[in-house]
Amino acid sequence: MRRRLSYSNVVATLALFLALGLGGAYAADKITSNDIAKSAVTSKAIKNKTVKGKDVKDKTLTGADYKDGSVRPADLFGATVVSPPLSNGGEGDCLWTDFSTEIPPLQPVSYRRNGYGEVTFSGAAVPVDGPGGDGACDGAGPDASGDSVVLVIPPEDRPARPHIFPSAGGILIVAGVNDLGLGANTVPAGSVVTSVSGSAFLNGVSFLAANASGSPAPTNGTDRISRSRLRELGS
Repeated sequence: MRRRLSYSNVVATLALFLALGLGGAYAADKITSNDIAKSAVTSKAIKNKTVKGKDVKDKTLTGADYKDGSVRPADLFGATVVSPPLSNGGEGDCLWTDFSTEIPPLQPVSYRRNGYGEVTFSGAAVPVDGPGGDGACDGAGPDASGDSVVLVIPPEDRPARPHIFPSAGGILIVAGVNDLGLGANTVPAGSVVTSVSGSAFLNGVSFLAANASGSPAPTNGTDRISRSRLRELGS
């Protein structure tokens, strides 16, 4: 005998469908990594760019997880390139001029700091007489120390202590985080100093910034290089 649909039959059927539907949604929401077979999820099943650094547990990735040559030093340690302004002698009488303004193919005066805190310079500059001050870039008189300053390194990239480098038959001195006494004169912290009788070749000037790991501690007070020591270094 044919069963007749009744109100109670319809309600019961709808209730069954709703229960099954809600139950499925609830179960999907509760799926964890324990419910997925090992190696069941492949790279093709993951949408590109959806896995972020925060999704990877700290200290779980090792060198074996990266393809050889896929990670470059620049990916691990960012590098910055800085083009510091050149000095004008303090009074506009000694204009240090970038070689690249006269010979464009040359590398401009700049330095590169890598993620290790290593600062490396490139480029060269030459002193030119300017209209200010005594009008002469001769390293003489009361502004002698100002004439010899090629540029000043920003505070965050200065070395802890002074450095001395050979340059064009003479020497080039980089002051550290303290002011530097050179004989009877004093130059500001971070100054790059050389003789005004020649060009300042900065290639090869490299040092560790004071705030980098492994840098020596700065000394207290003004750093000094005696006049006799300067004569020895310049000879």
